Amino acid sequence: MLGFEAQLHYMITENLVASATTDYVRGTRDDETNDPLPFIPPLRTTLGLKYEVNNWNIGAQYRLVSSQTRVPDDELPTDGYGIARVEGGYQIRGDDSVHSFNVRVDNLFNTNYTDHMSVVRRFQDPELGPAAPTRFDMPGINFNLIYRYSF
Repeated sequence: MLGFEAQLHYMITENLVASATTDYVRGTRDDETNDPLPFIPPLRTTLGLKYEVNNWNIGAQYRLVSSQTRVPDDELPTDGYGIARVEGGYQIRGDDSVHSFNVRVDNLFNTNYTDHMSVVRRFQDPELGPAAPTRFDMPGINFNLIYRYSF
């Protein structure tokens, strides 16, 4: 296996931070076939902005994922995609604890995509069954209300 992950965080102002993360893995069987290993993620890059002032924060991310066509014979390839996320929150800080309240919207533009790392599969054609497997599409736009207590 060969891979890397790189992160960059840059403070544009005292309250505004830009970030970029990318990762890549390549896995090959160590035998006479040299076939690709199963369930290896494709190249992924996430770009983000986050603004924090006092106890408030707001941010956005855009994740770009390449197609994954380097797969073993019994695995399904997936197309590349890009999805957006926005979030905002408020924190109440105590002496030894933090209460966080966040609202997050994932897949902001309701992108239709399949995640290569998903192990959930379906069979598209009832007559062909396992001979024509596909992956389930990932959820469309979704909203999350998050409460976190840290101590």
